[in-house]
This record gives sequence, C-alpha cells and structure tokens, in this order.
Amino acid sequence: MKILLVDDDQRLLDALVTAFRFRWPEAEVFTARDAETGLWLALKRAPDVVVLDVGLPDRSGFDVLVDVRRVSDVPVILLTAAHAEMDHVRGLELGADDYLVKPFSHMPLLAHIKAVLRRAQPLADSDGFAPLTVGGLRLDEPRREVVGTVRRVRLTATEFKLLYYLMGNAGRVVTRSTLIRRVWGDAESVTDHDLTVLVARVRTKIAATGDAPDILTERGIGYRLTPAPAIDVA
Repeated sequence: MKILLVDDDQRLLDALVTAFRFRWPEAEVFTARDAETGLWLALKRAPDVVVLDVGLPDRSGFDVLVDVRRVSDVPVILLTAAHAEMDHVRGLELGADDYLVKPFSHMPLLAHIKAVLRRAQPLADSDGFAPLTVGGLRLDEPRREVVGTVRRVRLTATEFKLLYYLMGNAGRVVTRSTLIRRVWGDAESVTDHDLTVLVARVRTKIAATGDAPDILTERGIGYRLTPAPAIDVA
C-alpha cells in the first residue's frame, strides 16, 4: 500500500508517518509540504490513497484535488479546519471521497483510510460481472465508467457504488439511509448532505454521457433512477 500525505505541518507529517509505519509496516508513505510537490507525487508515485490538507502555502488543496481528478480516481481524504462547513461541501463536490476535521488523532485517520480503501475495491470480479444497463446507460465495472450514447465518463469509487445500486434498483425508490449504508458502510461521519452532494455529482456525470436516465428525488424518502426523462421537483 502507498499513502501520500500532503500538509505543511511537519510535526503532523512526522507523527502520521510514525503511526502509519507502526500500523502498516509494509506501507510506503510519501510526504509533501506544498501543493506542487504533492501533485507531482500523486501523479508519479500512483498512491493508493491521498490525505490532502486544504490550506497549503502555495496553492489550495482544492486546486490539487481538481488536477488529480483530471487523471486519477485515487481515493482522496481532505483535511479541513473546524467549522469550515463550506470546505467540506466544496471538497465533496470536487470529487473528494471523505474529509476529516482538524485537529484529530491518528486513529480516526487510520479508520478513514481503511474505509475509503474498502469502498474503492471493485464490487465484483471483472470476469463474472455483467454490466448493468438502464435505457441507453451502461455501467462498465472493470473500467469504473458510465457509458451513454455520446461518451463514457469515469466515476470515483463512491460515485460508482451509488450509481451501481440505483441502476440495480431502477424504477424503485431507495431510501437515503440505504444508500448511505451501501456506499459508505458504517462511516459515522457521513451525513445526509454528503449524500445530496454525491447524487448531484453523479447526475452531472450521467448528463455528460448524453443519455436520458436521471436520478429523481423522492421528498423525505430517498432517490429513484428513472430510465426516461422526468421532471424532478427537488
């Protein structure tokens, strides 16, 4: 396992490296104290997970996240300041998989890393997977892409799991609590708002494929994937 830590606090980096090497002796841990070095390591070292501070000295961690997402769906955990709710929202909208509020101890971060790595695992073995199709929309699990009539679009691990479950239950209402459990497991930090942001991202990617299926909001209950165009009242 390869872990990339990007934060300008050297003491925090040293403490986390020590904790990771104690918990996962076989892990390779790379560190960076600025955005440019962090981005270079993210692209060249192909880490399995990136822990990225939002407040870096040269560029915003959000900028790094955007650049990483252009070429990779590696799980990214953002480190944000306390009470910075808009940072949480913005990070999730830009494609972060999770976030952790500073200050924190190493144990919650270890748990978050294990959770995002678990969610990033394929849902099924590629050899035995029959791609799901709803209308003209097809889900390609081996490539983790959604394919429409115009183009195919890459999905992050959480986006894929959400769309996979909704397509597998197309036409039926799926409750918010069920989706949270299916996508994030038992992650206690996940909120209804996190799900709302994730659904918005997946809607945007479905639209980019050029196809009609949409995710409709069922007020007070959850969501429903419809194979035909419809008007969403949300």
